[in-house]
Amino acid sequence: MGVIIFNGKSSSDFHIQVEHPPGCTFPEKDYEAQHVIGRNGDVLVTGKEESFKNREWTYDIAIGSYERSFEELMNELSAWLFSSSGYSVLEDSYSPDTYRLAFYAGSTEMENLLDHMGRGQLVFNAMPQKFLKSGKDPIAITNDFSLRNPTDKIARPIITVKGTGAGTLIVGDSTIEISDIKDNLIINSDIEDIYDETITNRNGDVTLPNRRYPKLYPGLNKFSYSGGITSAEVIPKWWTI
Repeated sequence: MGVIIFNGKSSSDFHIQVEHPPGCTFPEKDYEAQHVIGRNGDVLVTGKEESFKNREWTYDIAIGSYERSFEELMNELSAWLFSSSGYSVLEDSYSPDTYRLAFYAGSTEMENLLDHMGRGQLVFNAMPQKFLKSGKDPIAITNDFSLRNPTDKIARPIITVKGTGAGTLIVGDSTIEISDIKDNLIINSDIEDIYDETITNRNGDVTLPNRRYPKLYPGLNKFSYSGGITSAEVIPKWWTI
């Protein structure tokens, strides 16, 4: 039997047993097929970077408690599943080293068994990435530092720099010119935004040629900095499919 952790709460808190591991459904690749008259086959149109669509993540569950009626169990289950207004972290005991970002898709039908138990499916709508927990923690960056991406996917990191005045940060083929660090500055490649620890917008203090936000490619990625930057750290956000 397994355990689901969604939005910081465990399925075991709601008298749920996950009956077996979820099946594997690969996400659909993001592309458009266009046919050209007079040419065999379709032309595939894709973005500059590989991308995928959301997928469903389904768990078969049993729920039951002699101290709770079926209605009480369903009310508690519903409150948990709808506790998030957007994407939340979804983990399970079958893949302890990874997590997903998902929301509850709804429309679940639970079978009432003896008014104290039930059986059915929980269906989550998950983003295509399977994030590695090893990529959640900040890593200190020293000058001329190299970091290996252990996956075959391009990661979009969150980088924090600290210092005073102007400075330059180089990550692989991306050069970030900062006119005024003002103690700290956060470069979020995932959402392509720049701000500080108070979430104040700082895009005006940074020059990104061709808007090349830092990316971490498979293999080694080199970091360096100069000027007023005194320290830096990166949350790499490694992921796979």
